[in-house]
Amino acid sequence: MSEQMKGCVVKKDFKYYIQKLVVFGKKERSMQDLILIYTFFSLIILVPLSLLVNLCISVSVKLIYFDIVAIVVFSLAYYLSNKLINLRFLRIFFIIAANILICISWLISEGSSGPTIVLYVALFSIIIFISEGREFLFFTATTAMGITAMYVIEYLYPEILLPYGTPKDKIIYSISVVTLILSFEIPLLIYARSILYRERDEAIENAENKAYLLANMSHEIRTPMNAILGFTELLSDPQIEKDESKSYLEIVNQNSRILMNLLNNVINVSKLNSDKIQAYYSIGNANNILKHTYETLNTFKINSGIEFRYEQISEHKAEFEVDENLLFQILLNLGYNALKFTQKGSVVFSATRRDKYITFSVKDTGVGIPKKQQPCIFNSYEQADNNKVIRTANIGAGLGLSISKRITDLLDGEIWFNSKEGRGSQFFVRLPVDRRK
Repeated sequence: MSEQMKGCVVKKDFKYYIQKLVVFGKKERSMQDLILIYTFFSLIILVPLSLLVNLCISVSVKLIYFDIVAIVVFSLAYYLSNKLINLRFLRIFFIIAANILICISWLISEGSSGPTIVLYVALFSIIIFISEGREFLFFTATTAMGITAMYVIEYLYPEILLPYGTPKDKIIYSISVVTLILSFEIPLLIYARSILYRERDEAIENAENKAYLLANMSHEIRTPMNAILGFTELLSDPQIEKDESKSYLEIVNQNSRILMNLLNNVINVSKLNSDKIQAYYSIGNANNILKHTYETLNTFKINSGIEFRYEQISEHKAEFEVDENLLFQILLNLGYNALKFTQKGSVVFSATRRDKYITFSVKDTGVGIPKKQQPCIFNSYEQADNNKVIRTANIGAGLGLSISKRITDLLDGEIWFNSKEGRGSQFFVRLPVDRRK
């Protein structure tokens, strides 16, 4: 598989490393779930270290038992967090269990004069990362009531608080707790800062992309619209000959379809950005999809001077589970690009099936993609900038490949390409045959 399979290089940020470090298998998790799992993972490392410190300074046996119980609870929570799909109830369990354990710690480690207050600060920061909406309000209220209750108990019944053996032990334990908490908190705070910077940069980039799209769209819409209006006006001439009339109608039809394809892409980008596109699977036929795509693109008549065809797959291999409409949109965009940028030679659609996957291919003998532009060709608003392409062929807003990549991801598939400048390109779309397996 080529290096271009993923488009741009995957960014190895905090989420990437947490996914690799603390999650069993290859299940994709949301950021909130990852931070919850990261919290459990950190606790089953940090609490044993706290236990070692307690053993070294010979603190109360109750505090040692407390650490052992915490290790068992958070180890079980870490195991369940990797097994369960929905972690909502595990989040509720964690907040309740954490509040109970911190309350116990408060009572056996000198209350507010001990290091327990730092645990409440850490818990509040975790709540910010793992919850939102009503969950956030519930977790915050629960924790606030817990700390309020501890202050009230400490004020009314100070004699029930267990002291440390010596002031030295208290200082050592407090330093160890603060150090361990900071080692957990600092990566989260760094990540939060990086998210803020990234969102700022993305907002700036999105604004620039929208400005680019509007500027580019004005040209892309105006060109086919001018052709439609111009030739429609010519058709109104009563003295026009039949052959000329037929030719003008073909031009109007061609530009109408080009305009419709452009508008469909803009609508699809909007739907993808708002997560309003869903896949509806049924048993589809690869040959029917190839034929439908071929016939649709044939009506565009983008370039009649090349060989344009599709190759059928064996009928017993043609059926597979897919959303035919979404796959058609992918192949339509790939084929449209291939026809645009191919002035001589051929454009060929085909499909192959191997094991549990079916792979569609769109191969052309066009101008190819410059090597320096290949890594990010699947980004929105990216177009191949090649002087060999004639002006009339360079139609589009740079959305087709981005849409194809995102729809392929939605279908749990992969898309990649091979391309040599001046010799052509070949795009591949690989999809699972049966999503239930």
